[in-house]
Amino acid sequence: MILKEVSLQNFRNVRRATVSFSDSVNFVCGENAQGKTSLLEAIYLLSCAKSFRTRKTRELIHYTETNALAEARFLTKTGEENRVRILLSKTQPKEVYRNGVRATRLSEIMGFFKTVLFTPEHLSMVKDGPGIRRAFLDGAISQLYPLYPSYLKEYERLYETRCSLLRQAKDNPAVMELFSLYHDKTAAISAKIAQKRREYVEELLPRASAQYERISDARERLHVSYVSDLGEARTEEELFIASKRILEQNLEMDLRNGFPVRGVHRDDLELSLDGHPARFFASQGQQRSIVLALKLAEGEICAELSGEIPVFLFDDVLSELDRRRRDFVLGKLEGKQTILSMCEPIRKKSLSGARRITVKNGEFS
Repeated sequence: MILKEVSLQNFRNVRRATVSFSDSVNFVCGENAQGKTSLLEAIYLLSCAKSFRTRKTRELIHYTETNALAEARFLTKTGEENRVRILLSKTQPKEVYRNGVRATRLSEIMGFFKTVLFTPEHLSMVKDGPGIRRAFLDGAISQLYPLYPSYLKEYERLYETRCSLLRQAKDNPAVMELFSLYHDKTAAISAKIAQKRREYVEELLPRASAQYERISDARERLHVSYVSDLGEARTEEELFIASKRILEQNLEMDLRNGFPVRGVHRDDLELSLDGHPARFFASQGQQRSIVLALKLAEGEICAELSGEIPVFLFDDVLSELDRRRRDFVLGKLEGKQTILSMCEPIRKKSLSGARRITVKNGEFS
């Protein structure tokens, strides 16, 4: 998958721009607040129909305007040209177009144009709470299975319904009869989510371990495992039964706490080095090596399962890495289209076909 061109209008501080890309490495260079991250944000938006910086559409639109546009032209491995276009409005829902046809469901756009994103925030994935690790899993899975985001959305809706019923039940005991109506639905969608997460982690483990072994010169061994309140259940039927049991057995506890205490909303990705929890024992350098391994493994899985090598987006990450890790990443990215934002480009003679894109005040050259 090769991104050929991105066009923007009134996107963040970019009033109007068309940026073309090399098929290999692209350095997007400029001082802070000039538009480097905005370009990567637009590319990610065109891939996943959401920003990695905000949930508020109006923040993506230039403050003096009411509408914005982002459009990408890219090629598949067979040379087929495709386009994806997103129209943003401060007053209306966003509109997404795939090859000129408006998409009515998120599943029509997910996985159409594939990317792997790596931002400075990802470097805290090891030490921070499970939410950032779940977001990593869910983002990677969504590009491979377009229906997966709808599972997450449905689970969120059912979670909020349960929270509402828990609040009402404190003053109205009759509400207790309503909980059973939602147990089957919640258990069914929980099973779908958990099964996809477990399957993905099984793909992730050998690849991330191999990447980490190369980064660390085989000094430590990385292990990745999926941790869930649903236990070791594997099939969708087993996961359904486990989830329903949790909902029924924990109802009293949920009532006392006012929210669902257990469920797939607590899932985590357990990371360990030589058997020790990385969250507590990994040094800063080891943490960064783990995240590098996870992101490179994500790209491998995407390429192997979908048949398309994703476009790698690195937002000002290399400056956070020491030279050895930086050189390792650049070496692994040769032969893959990569777009990296930074203040100054990395000078590496072996990067054939690298292109420098300069940005200043939202203008690219």
